[in-house]
Amino acid sequence: MANKKFLAGILVMGLVFGMTVIACSSDSGGGEADPALNGTWVTSSDGFTFTNGEFLYRNGGYQCWKGSYTTSGSSITLSITGIFGGHPDFKRAGLTAIWYSRNDFKKSYPNTTDKELNDIFQTISGTYTINGTGKGSKLNINWKSGLKGTDTFTKQ
Repeated sequence: MANKKFLAGILVMGLVFGMTVIACSSDSGGGEADPALNGTWVTSSDGFTFTNGEFLYRNGGYQCWKGSYTTSGSSITLSITGIFGGHPDFKRAGLTAIWYSRNDFKKSYPNTTDKELNDIFQTISGTYTINGTGKGSKLNINWKSGLKGTDTFTKQ
């Protein structure tokens, strides 16, 4: 029973992340990383740091997800490859404050189904524009599948 509550907590956190920032997709992108994305982009409580094809997502000021990204034209695809158990929502669900890869997570929580793992370690995509250059520039991402919406981030 405790394991089901734990998994429900993880899936809820994934849903919260999806609702506030992203939507799901199986599009693999196929491009390279746009160097104009390099840097830290924030909203009032969330943000991405992009570095040459790698990203770190923070939620509420806490590390949450990391992974790789590609761009092609105005399309962006992000693949979540790690979740941080130290994020407060994950800690409440019983995770230890370490980075978990998909394999690490499955070893630590062997009753996790492949569907649950796919919900946690998602590939997400959308289209993006950057308005301006340098600090204060705006990054707009229009997420394309699953949940809809546009998020605007400001470059630090």
